[in-house]
Amino acid sequence: MKSPFEFKQHGQGGLRISELFPKLAGHADDLCLLNGMHSSVPAHPQSFLQLHTGSFQFVRPSMGAWVLYGLGTENQNLPGFVVLTSAGGGQGQPISARQWHNGFLDSKYQGVKLNSVGDPVYYVGSPDGVSTPCQSEIIEAVNCRFGDSRPNRCIDCKRSEVTYSCFP
Repeated sequence: MKSPFEFKQHGQGGLRISELFPKLAGHADDLCLLNGMHSSVPAHPQSFLQLHTGSFQFVRPSMGAWVLYGLGTENQNLPGFVVLTSAGGGQGQPISARQWHNGFLDSKYQGVKLNSVGDPVYYVGSPDGVSTPCQSEIIEAVNCRFGDSRPNRCIDCKRSEVTYSCFP
């Protein structure tokens, strides 16, 4: 079936880019596009795993994990790479999570899946029943408790008051 969008050639290499990405087309010569793939395994799930990890057996680091391992990241507070899944994310197959897995590398090289429905990232928002001010008080209380190694972090420590006000 033909695409409803027009594709034009851009750059010196003639890379075909959809009309949906007009600004990306200006960077066509800076992009690397894998136009074909060959797999020695006829089964689709294992071939897909080989595409993302280089191996169809067991859990190996994904391409994203290897790139993060080799190049590092400029920001230590954000994930090294994120994974965008289609609606229904993962299609209910256990093999899909292996496509962005860190394998035998440290967990900091793991990709973070962005959900298409609900919270974009699990466990980042406030828990049910805990308001943002209350959560701030709890964090401040923890900082007070362990603030010895970080001077001037907490001036007035009211741990017991926080406990009673947040969890009646």
